[in-house]
Amino acid sequence: MTLSCLLFGFRLHRNDEGVKVKIVEDIPNPYWTQPKFNKRFLYTFNKLYVWSMMEYDRVVMLDADNLFLRNPDELFQCGQFCAAFINPCVFHTGLFVLQASNSIQQTVLVE
Repeated sequence: MTLSCLLFGFRLHRNDEGVKVKIVEDIPNPYWTQPKFNKRFLYTFNKLYVWSMMEYDRVVMLDADNLFLRNPDELFQCGQFCAAFINPCVFHTGLFVLQASNSIQQTVLVE
């Protein structure tokens, strides 16, 4: 996934290598006006688009700063949602696995 504002040349280059690029519109982060908001989280809500990727059985959401050191095949054995939880209410958004669901995406966007 990439935002429409990303450089066209980068998107084109990735397509030449067989990478599927899905261009999405920005989902504004509702917390950006909060005091002490960390700007590195400005585009975090765009990860919610993974729930709309119905053309896949499983979607592995992986941030660009993650690196696989082993074969990632076991990630695809996950149920409807798998993530590394920081505590019972917060999970690490840099790596998670899910089954796409438009209804879940809409629910998350509303809440």
